[in-house]
Amino acid sequence: MSRPSSWVGLAALLVPVAVSCPAAAQANYRSTPTGGRSALMGNTGVVFARDGSAPYLNPATIAAIDESSVAFSVNFYSYAHSRYSAWHQPGPVDAKQFGALSLGNTYNTQDAFDALPSTVCLFFTIGKWSGPLPQEKAPLDKPRRRRQKLALCLGTVERDSTSFPAVNYGSTAGGVSSEQSQSFLRNWSRFQAGPSWSGNLTDKLALGVSLHGIYTTYSVSWTSNNITLGPGDKAISSGLDSDVDARSFDLAAVAGLTYRLGKGLALGLSAQSPSAHVVSYLNGSLRSQFSGPTDYVQLENGNGSFSAPSPFRIALGFGAETARLKIEVNQTLFVPQGSSLSANVQEDTVTVANGASSSVPGVASFRERTGAVVDSAVGLEYFLTPTLSVLGGMSTDFSASPPLPATIQPSLGTFYQERMQRALVSLGVGSYGDATELLLGTQLGYGWGKALAVDGFVLPNEFATVNKSIYSAIFIIGGNVSLDALQRTLVKMQHLVIPGPRAPQ
Repeated sequence: MSRPSSWVGLAALLVPVAVSCPAAAQANYRSTPTGGRSALMGNTGVVFARDGSAPYLNPATIAAIDESSVAFSVNFYSYAHSRYSAWHQPGPVDAKQFGALSLGNTYNTQDAFDALPSTVCLFFTIGKWSGPLPQEKAPLDKPRRRRQKLALCLGTVERDSTSFPAVNYGSTAGGVSSEQSQSFLRNWSRFQAGPSWSGNLTDKLALGVSLHGIYTTYSVSWTSNNITLGPGDKAISSGLDSDVDARSFDLAAVAGLTYRLGKGLALGLSAQSPSAHVVSYLNGSLRSQFSGPTDYVQLENGNGSFSAPSPFRIALGFGAETARLKIEVNQTLFVPQGSSLSANVQEDTVTVANGASSSVPGVASFRERTGAVVDSAVGLEYFLTPTLSVLGGMSTDFSASPPLPATIQPSLGTFYQERMQRALVSLGVGSYGDATELLLGTQLGYGWGKALAVDGFVLPNEFATVNKSIYSAIFIIGGNVSLDALQRTLVKMQHLVIPGPRAPQ
């Protein structure tokens, strides 16, 4: 039986890359996988990464990629089921205005099918080999001196997207009826792109460094309207609208090393520097209104600067490898930040109450902090045959954001609106051919935590905290193909489409 050809890798690379993803949470640094192999091995890669995750997890691992030039691609397709408790009555009711109101079935659920952003990398050999190329699955103590590689990568390393475009609710309790209409959209992402270099200084020691531009985007849009009808034709209407659009561009570096201990054992160490801020902006508006007991409208417009630095991170990995089995364990520390998200905003606030108006200009500063987080990951790959393997792993994705308060007054600087903890399990298969590979599998996740919801039963409306849980499944299609093998495949395709001249009869 012949080995799979380079058609396998070509098929993996031709799968289109899509651009959205399911809800995770801000300050969850593993909210988006960065490589197919890494994701299927429990989000490990500090020691054994050799796909699009390498420049982000530990650039020193790039030197272990044996092809002279190779392209990686991976696509993630997801399903997520989210449940929010008490979404439509999230906090205490203002009894003076609404009475002893207790509505039923106030939870909110959502099912979402999406395609996640992925990483794409090109790897090139720029140094000479000291001897014959070792095979991909050879033990780690093979000689690899003087190997140097350059990588050009781009990818989304964090993503949180929550969408409730139209949530309608109606209920009656104790002679009081409530009608609600809400829309909620939030997007958060970090996109990184740049070059990476890695080289083997000795047969045992490899070093690597990545320099990345980081483009962070944050946008949120709340629209909430509530009409409550009570005994005696008493009516109260209230609403809250909030829109923020912010962008930040920063620079950061990732440096790492791998060291082979012999007998298939290895250590990996990497660190990401705090990012250096370059340029940013923030535009936003906040509108709150109610009528019934009195008439009140407040409109706040603002614009200014926005900063979203990536945290300092240090990761340590241990790996063991035989001819058929590969195991890796990672521990990653994200240090706390006193100003993880911040903005300085020039505001203009107009208030109208019972026909009287006032206008107040001002400057507001907002600061959000994060705490220290330690995430763990373990993964393995076992080769059933030289061309077929199974992969699996487990990992954690804890939130670095501070605990959410029970209630909070809305502002243009209410950046953290969820706090989620996640546990992940992955399983997949790998198929290997002539300088190509194809990976298929899934990553299952469970998340639990808190989220903000609009409380329409206090005047003016405010945010209140509700419980949130999420079940998710990410389907992974990944692969690589050497550029030389890809060129040979394209030549074969050309000959099939345009046959050469026939020999004379």
